[in-house]
Amino acid sequence: MSSSLTFQSAVPFPPAVANTPRLLEILYKHSDEAIIIADADARIISVNPAFTRASGYVLDEVYGKNPKMLSSGKHDAEFYHQMWSSITTSGSWAGEILDRHKEGHLYPKWMKIIALKDDADRVTHYISIATDISARKEAEESIEFLAYYDVLTGLPNRTLLHDRIKQQISAAHRDKQKFAVMFLDLDRFKYVNDSMGHAVGDQLLQVVASRLLEKVREGDTVSRIGGDEFVILLRDTDAEGAAHVAQILLDELSLPCDLNGIPFPVHATIGISLFPDNGSDIGTLLKQADAAMYRAKEEGRNNFRFFTDEMNTRINRIFSMEKDLRLATERKEFSLFFQPQMDMTSGKICGAEALIRWDHPEKGRISPAEFIPVAEETGQIIAIGEWVLRTACGKIAEWRQQGIRPFPVAVNLSLRQLLQPDFAQLVAAMLERYGLLPNELELEFTESILLSEASIALDFMTSMRKLGVRLSIDDFGTGYSSLSYLKKMPVHKLKIDQSFIRDIHADQNDEAIVRSIIALARHFNLSVIAEGIETREQLDFLKRLGCDEMQGYFYAPPLPENEFLRFVRDNHAATSLRQRA
Repeated sequence: MSSSLTFQSAVPFPPAVANTPRLLEILYKHSDEAIIIADADARIISVNPAFTRASGYVLDEVYGKNPKMLSSGKHDAEFYHQMWSSITTSGSWAGEILDRHKEGHLYPKWMKIIALKDDADRVTHYISIATDISARKEAEESIEFLAYYDVLTGLPNRTLLHDRIKQQISAAHRDKQKFAVMFLDLDRFKYVNDSMGHAVGDQLLQVVASRLLEKVREGDTVSRIGGDEFVILLRDTDAEGAAHVAQILLDELSLPCDLNGIPFPVHATIGISLFPDNGSDIGTLLKQADAAMYRAKEEGRNNFRFFTDEMNTRINRIFSMEKDLRLATERKEFSLFFQPQMDMTSGKICGAEALIRWDHPEKGRISPAEFIPVAEETGQIIAIGEWVLRTACGKIAEWRQQGIRPFPVAVNLSLRQLLQPDFAQLVAAMLERYGLLPNELELEFTESILLSEASIALDFMTSMRKLGVRLSIDDFGTGYSSLSYLKKMPVHKLKIDQSFIRDIHADQNDEAIVRSIIALARHFNLSVIAEGIETREQLDFLKRLGCDEMQGYFYAPPLPENEFLRFVRDNHAATSLRQRA
């Protein structure tokens, strides 16, 4: 099989080339570009080795055939019509085309087709020159994937989510429709990472992504925007439809999934905002769905809540206070007050509780009941809690230098502090830095922390017990107490919540609860302190019940440092006089 072709060009070849046809043959054979030469009827008469490498076909398999045998079937008739129109009118065409390899797979290439004509302007041959662009296309697709999709789950990322919400806003305006944005956060996902490892955590996220995709419609969007946070965009949906989907998702996720052979139930919390009811732009819709999700967490997790106007007011207050809190730390607007803790029998001071106070330069004194929840929600409680711990330890060291006999000072801990992996080391470092004896520091946990993060709390408390730091459970009796966790926790003291103290002399239920707590403490060899004592009647009643210590306005409110030290000195002097008498 042979063929001959006379190359004609509008620009003459240099004499050295024109007289050396072999040079053209070498270029033809050794080119990296796939070349096809076809006759005037578009039948293949020659191909070079690069074509064989790219397509899998040798010349014998394609000779005399139309190049359309390579067609992928992915281009429509209009595509080929435009191609031949360009070749006919201008003599050439160039563009990207998808062809089919001999083995069946498709591959993209950039191709140029040239029509060669004789002196009479008649087409004598067609030459196709093509470059395989598979590697380039793969790189482009990889870059696009990284730009718009989450690598772990394959879900759209924040960038693509924003683009789709933007499109949905335009469509909703045009068609007068509503849609919903759902902010979904996995409950206690950090526990999975910390206890089972990040590989298992990643596996869990992949399972969650798959389950979410299974339960939404094809036109909806499930995205992962970071960590264990997912956002679902539900098109053409009202509040009732969104609530229905939210419950389906929660039910689906609660089914145990297999993680390395361990059946693990997944729980999530969902916040929902609606367009246009709750916002008309991307930022507002996401912010409000996030706010609704946090409200749902506050109300017990594993549920869903819609955004409301009340939430809008609340979130604006949170953002404002969050900014103020950051400035408060920088401007040193915080201070510590100390409330004495007294021995019931002797009336001697036996401890103190450190309580943070915030004096805002414009708003005046801001109650901890107002700013502590905001600090918890925004994560600033970690830095604030560290400041309280450091400041309290520093004060204990100062008081010892001033000749004050040491007693334990209690510092309240938050759940976010407890979840910090290096928090135990931080406490140990504080004791060493200020030269404190471990029993001069007492750490208070609320009962809700012990119930929600029992294993993490137990590990931390065990570390503190070995270190010698005192531990107490605050607000005891308000968190559906469990004897099983109390039996395991290495605590020293139970603190009876003041809600049971207020009417203890008149309410038999309160009396029964306090009696039970004191009996429980005796069984586990723990001391008991009652907070919120304001009257002699309450004090005498608790003495008769056998309570060990008390704290409340009957003796002293929380005091600034100078007044507290005066109280301590007066108490020591009075105690000495009683002992000498």
